[in-house]
Amino acid sequence: MIDGYEGQLGRRLGVQEIVTHPLFLIQLAGDIEDLAVKFKKPETRRSLLTGTGHCSALVKVLPDHSDIYFSHVTWASYSSMLRMQKRYTFATSDPGKSYAFSGYPGSIPSVDDFIVTSAKLAILETTISNYNEELEQYMTPQSVLCWIRSQVAHRTASSGVQWAKTFAKYNSGTYNNQWSILDYKKFRQNQQNKLLHGLLHVLEQLPQHVVHTDMSHTLLREKYWPSYNSP
Repeated sequence: MIDGYEGQLGRRLGVQEIVTHPLFLIQLAGDIEDLAVKFKKPETRRSLLTGTGHCSALVKVLPDHSDIYFSHVTWASYSSMLRMQKRYTFATSDPGKSYAFSGYPGSIPSVDDFIVTSAKLAILETTISNYNEELEQYMTPQSVLCWIRSQVAHRTASSGVQWAKTFAKYNSGTYNNQWSILDYKKFRQNQQNKLLHGLLHVLEQLPQHVVHTDMSHTLLREKYWPSYNSP
């Protein structure tokens, strides 16, 4: 996108100019919050963290087991109102070669992180944030930012556990979230006691730490799975 934009202006950019380009910084919408805290910009954590935690997600099995619903709600400032639905389709054989999501102009990742892939995965995310300053030491350049890892996982995963294992690699410790991955091709209508293992997989990330596990049994027992910016 940067090459195309600058190409129209007849300019070629160096590496340093690319990584500070406004279009590149848009992709860091989630990661940059934690990077700003680590490098003390702004000076206080509270000035940055006030207003975070703006998502809620829900997976709901109907009482008669006739259907399963999933929902994601985001609220934020007026400046984020220009939301749109996007669909990426790649000429590859990847399970998630096509996926649709809510997004924003100029942004490659969803940021909201409400995604449905051609592998019949529904991917939902709410931010849990890192409030432990001691963990910031584990945020190093020898890692891959969240927005890139999530895109790779969306495209290559055919199951919730595969998505989680892919995403967990090279943890940057930035944009720390709880991810709920619903593999809805495993849902069986009207079979209340046959909720298959692997229907719902949940992952949580902090600097140096990524944990994930199958939560299908909880979904079957409670009939719903909520996620609202809390570990």
